[in-house]
Amino acid sequence: MLADLKKLKNIAHDARYPGDKELQLELLYDKQIKRYLDENEPVFKTQSDNNYEGLNHHSLKVSPKSSPYLFEAINRCTEILDLETCDISVFIESNNNINAWCNRSDDKVTIGLNSGLINCMSFEELCFIIGHELGHAFYEHHLLPAYGITQGLRGLPPTKLLKLMSWSRQSEISADRAGMLCAKTVEDSVHALMKLSTGGLGAPIISFDVDEFQKQVGDIDNFIDQNYDLMHTTHPLNPF
Repeated sequence: MLADLKKLKNIAHDARYPGDKELQLELLYDKQIKRYLDENEPVFKTQSDNNYEGLNHHSLKVSPKSSPYLFEAINRCTEILDLETCDISVFIESNNNINAWCNRSDDKVTIGLNSGLINCMSFEELCFIIGHELGHAFYEHHLLPAYGITQGLRGLPPTKLLKLMSWSRQSEISADRAGMLCAKTVEDSVHALMKLSTGGLGAPIISFDVDEFQKQVGDIDNFIDQNYDLMHTTHPLNPF
């Protein structure tokens, strides 16, 4: 087991999507973006701290006693992604939307899991979801807050905006790879992605036919390239 864990940790460090890493570095070294991030670093940290405090007062924090089930999944993902030194807090939010998110400030990582998402996922599917969110922390995607930049940085040239959106989509591929390492099988990861694409629906309403699902993906890259509005999306189009 220890040998398998060590192997997974090594894979995780090498699994980051190349385009994600290269484009993030390019954008972080861009003078206009760097100046904005430096000037607003205290603001982003305050937002992260306030977000944590809000959750701590209004949501259930996962612990070995409050939810051994979820804590086991979190512990597995934390070990595989080599994040044991981080201060990780996971909260259950009372929300029927199928959604999860991750926030990181320095070594403080906060994850929100909507109750609607938890209810529709199996244990292994939840490991994929949690691994995906922790993957964002592991690959330090918080260093380039795409949404904050696009909303707050005035005068950002269209070329840089498109690069920022492209990076955001590529960062999701890295996070998916991290999630797949945390789930038991590839099928579990695919099922989780399919449930995300169908609002949480699963068997018997949805048949997990991967080949049928992939038919919708065929020309997705060309579709984005030919549609200007879709080039500004932050996530890959579903189904994925």
